[in-house]
Amino acid sequence: MTDRLTSDTWYYQHVGGLEEYRYDALGRRVLRRFRGDRKWTGTEWIMDGEIVRYVYDGEQILYEIRMRGQDSSSAITLELDFDPHLGDPRYGTVQYTHGLALDRPLSVARLDNVFLGDGKGQTVFLHENYRGYFDKGTLSNGRRDGGLVNWRGRRLSTIPESQSPYGTGSEGFPFFGSLLDVQTDGSAQVYMRNRYYDPGTGRFTQEDPIGLAGGLNLYGFAKGDPVNFSDPFGLCPIEKTGRPCLGPLLDAPQVLRTDGNPRVGQFGMTRGGGTRPHQGIDILATRTQAIIAADKGTVTAAGYSKSYGNYVEIGHPGASGKNVSFTFYAHMNQPASVGRGDAVTAGQIIGEVGQSGNAGGTPVHLHFELRSVSMPGLGLSGRDDPAPHVRNP
Repeated sequence: MTDRLTSDTWYYQHVGGLEEYRYDALGRRVLRRFRGDRKWTGTEWIMDGEIVRYVYDGEQILYEIRMRGQDSSSAITLELDFDPHLGDPRYGTVQYTHGLALDRPLSVARLDNVFLGDGKGQTVFLHENYRGYFDKGTLSNGRRDGGLVNWRGRRLSTIPESQSPYGTGSEGFPFFGSLLDVQTDGSAQVYMRNRYYDPGTGRFTQEDPIGLAGGLNLYGFAKGDPVNFSDPFGLCPIEKTGRPCLGPLLDAPQVLRTDGNPRVGQFGMTRGGGTRPHQGIDILATRTQAIIAADKGTVTAAGYSKSYGNYVEIGHPGASGKNVSFTFYAHMNQPASVGRGDAVTAGQIIGEVGQSGNAGGTPVHLHFELRSVSMPGLGLSGRDDPAPHVRNP
């Protein structure tokens, strides 16, 4: 459980409260509670307590249930999954329909009979603006949402305001879930699963869980380039084109080879007096240790070469369905367990670590590459440093 003090500066200055968070065994946040009874401003009651529960399918949120949660509420009231005060649209249950992207639902629907004007019983199909925020919706009857949702994308500020269960009027905006507001909490920080992001500073508020192994900037977000990268897990930047962010070794720390030289296993390093730069990274392992696909995709190449030994390349699709990146695994102990054209899932075992090719006599390691084109030639063209994309399990 994590507590955070909040100040609701959007609706009424100097009214504070406390938010509590609960997590399940997989580290997913399953409950958020705001503790603070209502205050009378002279024109309206604000800052009512609330409790929100989240239902997941893997990493995606499927449902959100928001109910009253005043500090004075009884234990029975806090456990309710329905609103006994029918007619209050600020509370209820919403359901998301997702596509391929994480936290970017295609539509959201209310699952109750609260009167929402033209939106009663409707699904809202979501539209993004150029900033990546949802700023409008189309109802399932073909009409526009008509002011039903308090769209984050229509506010000009780049910094999310702190949230409240109440809108600006006596009834406020109906509840349509936190994903429409990028999961901004009452503290104006954004929940990123393993860490919290502060839009005011453009940094995480906690250190990288793997410390300096993730880079010198322990609090950096999306490589300082949120236009082209995202980081929904708070672990490593993911290119918005779909590049992977997983470790290629099963349940093992991703430690780079050194051989007495801290750079020998790094990308671009020239070794042994030669001129050919190192085209990937070397991750220390044990012989026959399981190699896994870093992300879902299709095998685009597999075979044996004098340099790489047994190898396999996997293409990873973007939102369009076309491959936008490729991961490459070399020096495998035996030929890969998958072949060209085979579909693989993220985390699927595809082979074992070995010392085939020119890896004989070196510490046992996996040679891992991240490519923008399939099977590029010599040099670094068509290759990127995979280290910033690799995270520990």
